[in-house]
Amino acid sequence: MFLACGVLVSGCRSTTYYHALPIPFDDGQLIGSWVGFSNHDGTSWYKLTLLAEGRGIMYSQLEIGTTFTNKITTWQVNDNGLQCKFEDGKSGQDPSSLTATIMRSMLNATLTGVGGWKGDIQFLPISLLEDSLTKAKALGP
Repeated sequence: MFLACGVLVSGCRSTTYYHALPIPFDDGQLIGSWVGFSNHDGTSWYKLTLLAEGRGIMYSQLEIGTTFTNKITTWQVNDNGLQCKFEDGKSGQDPSSLTATIMRSMLNATLTGVGGWKGDIQFLPISLLEDSLTKAKALGP
């Protein structure tokens, strides 16, 4: 005698979407230097320095070996985002603005250029990197 059992289950799949909630932080935590790299291939490096008076500077080292220094005329925080405006650029390679989502100890940024180009950059605080390297060195070889 042969007995067979089967179960047929059917139903709907639903997708749950989570929306980011603002992370409470003090604007003063953004003051200082941040190191960034491009999301594209990691060959372009950036140093973003935000000063207390709402100004700053960004240094760029691009994959082709070109370096740039761009002054930030204003920066401010709105909700959970950082917005920087750069000094008026003279060429299509100059940045005009940088907007970033603040994610605890990281800035997820989009750099927009005078000519309309865009580039994604991940920034970490230099102090975080230095602390991590110090701890790694303490572990020894």
